[in-house]
Amino acid sequence: MAASIVVGKSGVSTIEFAIVAPLLLLLVVGIIEFTQLMWTREALEQSAFSGARCMGVLSASCASGGKVNNVATDSFIQSVGSSWMISIPTTAIALNPNTTCGSVAGFSQVTLTYTFYTAAPNLITALAPGVTLTVQACYPNQPA
Repeated sequence: MAASIVVGKSGVSTIEFAIVAPLLLLLVVGIIEFTQLMWTREALEQSAFSGARCMGVLSASCASGGKVNNVATDSFIQSVGSSWMISIPTTAIALNPNTTCGSVAGFSQVTLTYTFYTAAPNLITALAPGVTLTVQACYPNQPA
């Protein structure tokens, strides 16, 4: 008579869970990190657009004496980013108060360059070195 091995149902479930759990955890962390990356990109786009608009309409937050104030505009863009819970360094902001956008002259342009770093670099190695996000926004200048 051959001996048979009897494994209880709880033992099989434990083994199945041990095989599936790491993959499930990686999937969940990946979804969270991808969502955070998209959130950061949206925050940058909104910050750049708000800054370009502020420059274009010569808002008091970005202009003084009828001219764009770069320091005030940088501060305004940083405050918009801060409301989205991201910190935009001054070195990541490029302002151009009179440029061409889409072959049309007379626009204010804001370019933001930001490096997104994952919170789980050991799990998501593709994002470990950081992902550079660059966004640009243009807004027509207010007539003088």
